[in-house]
Amino acid sequence: MTQNPSPSRADRELSALCAAFAAGTVARIPSGLSDVHAACIQAPFDPEPILAVSVGGSTTKLMLARVGDRRIDVIDALAVPTPSSDTPWQVFFGELVMRSAATTAFLREVDRPRVGVSLAVPIQNGIPHHPSKIPTLRGLVSRSPDQDTGTHHFGDNLARLLAPFGAQQPRIAYRSDGVLAHLGAFYLSDLSLQDRTMLLVCGTGLACATRHEFILCGMVCILPDDDPITAHHATENGQYQHLIAGKGLWGMMRRSLLQAADRQARSELVAFAESFTSSADSIRVRNIAMGEESAPLDDTSRRLVQQIASDLIDAGANALANCAIASAKYAFPEDASIPVQLLLDGSVAMDPAILHKVRRRLDTMDDSVPRLIVAPIPSLASPVDVTLVGAAVAGQCG
Repeated sequence: MTQNPSPSRADRELSALCAAFAAGTVARIPSGLSDVHAACIQAPFDPEPILAVSVGGSTTKLMLARVGDRRIDVIDALAVPTPSSDTPWQVFFGELVMRSAATTAFLREVDRPRVGVSLAVPIQNGIPHHPSKIPTLRGLVSRSPDQDTGTHHFGDNLARLLAPFGAQQPRIAYRSDGVLAHLGAFYLSDLSLQDRTMLLVCGTGLACATRHEFILCGMVCILPDDDPITAHHATENGQYQHLIAGKGLWGMMRRSLLQAADRQARSELVAFAESFTSSADSIRVRNIAMGEESAPLDDTSRRLVQQIASDLIDAGANALANCAIASAKYAFPEDASIPVQLLLDGSVAMDPAILHKVRRRLDTMDDSVPRLIVAPIPSLASPVDVTLVGAAVAGQCG
């Protein structure tokens, strides 16, 4: 009698992820942008600029641009590191605006200037909130949104911040980064409202978004606590995104190396493991896996380190694909035979080497889930990205 092979790790994780969707434990936040998608593809080019700001966990970007006719004309754009130490967010924003002479002139001279802002956290009743993200911008993100209604309303606070720059009654639109990235990518693409579209975003964190909702698939807690590599105290209670997103991959590497050092009595791995200290080191895991960086160790240890990194990247790419598969299945349950156009954002999701592995996983799926097709969008000149574009479009049409 032939026995069915045991499901792979990736298949087990996909089953657990789908079970979380079916149980309703995956956070799915309405985008508030459904109508904006229709408006933005009909909007003519507008000569009046729009200020767009994108606040991320590691980088904050600013752009002054004109939009319309599904194109964008950038006047000025810059990117700065999000502060790594405690800083009042109003101070940081004020200094960011002052870096752009074109922006300060815009705020001073334009009547009721339009502003679009992307924030890398969920937003509830106008209040950005998350238990841990963006900890260094004091006062920006509420840890208790039900209790902070009088202090953390972002729209009201930003209007007060911009007033000294001469901005009177600014028209402010702000949303979570995932839904704005979807809007920006959709706006720049050749896709229509008749197409099924979904964004897969992975940089510091991991999520999906459609026209209608922001899907926090990466925050689903399905990693095992009994494995020291994925122990819940180190992975925010077992959040799936720790396998590949910048916030978690460095820690996976550190713990894997320490485990290998212990099991194989290779003390030289300990010092190398301890060089992985923050999310900034996650790119090193990718580079080691791809042979673009080597550990300063003997040949045997170097090969072991590369194998560990390679295994982590393979598992992470499968996690990235699984999030897209499960999100598409539950976001578009009506007819699995209709494909979903997959839009990409974030340094991890857009990495060609990782995307190749993601596509390989997508190709193994049967017809019970929608086929995911990576949709092309025009390239953008750094530091402009689809999230900034989405923020500008929301500022115009939202």
